[in-house]
Amino acid sequence: MSTQQQAQEYCLNILSHLYERRKEDPSSQLSVASLAAALNYDEPSTSVIVEDLKDSDLVASESGSDEVFLTALGLDVVNRYRSNDNTVPAQSVDIREATLAGSLPEQIDILQPETHGVVRVTFPAVAEALRGAVPSLGLSDAQSAELEADIHTVETQLASPRPKTQVLVQCYRAIELTLNEVDDQDSVKELIRSVKSLMA
Repeated sequence: MSTQQQAQEYCLNILSHLYERRKEDPSSQLSVASLAAALNYDEPSTSVIVEDLKDSDLVASESGSDEVFLTALGLDVVNRYRSNDNTVPAQSVDIREATLAGSLPEQIDILQPETHGVVRVTFPAVAEALRGAVPSLGLSDAQSAELEADIHTVETQLASPRPKTQVLVQCYRAIELTLNEVDDQDSVKELIRSVKSLMA
């Protein structure tokens, strides 16, 4: 098993374990030491993986706390893998066996979904179209400024080695909401479709 595959397996194990604990207690939070002990991992490696999951907005911790919990995005990831062919087993300890049995793909990029690579290619054209359309959309100065700020944030995130999915999705939705405020909806139908395709 490659280092990348092992890291992805660790990620799935941690997310799934937090998922199971969340089902038992919605307010459940676990420390790195508790996760490492529960999954029989060494604590330093678990700490690194947890920090990666935090950077990807899949887990979070309250200010000043060393305990983490599953975010809405993390919950969505686990649910997504449970609901399709990439099913995360009900018991996190079974993930290794499922991987070996072929239930999970050989490489699962949880920390940086494949869609980021696609969006890196497609977003520049979307951004150019949005910026080019602004003068004719009848937006207020505040709306135009917000739209430009959202576009810039997406560009900044996509330039990062590890874009934050939650930030990107929030920006896409904000851009769509701004376009929905345009009086002439026929003029922005294609732009809205392009933005929605980024979230597909």
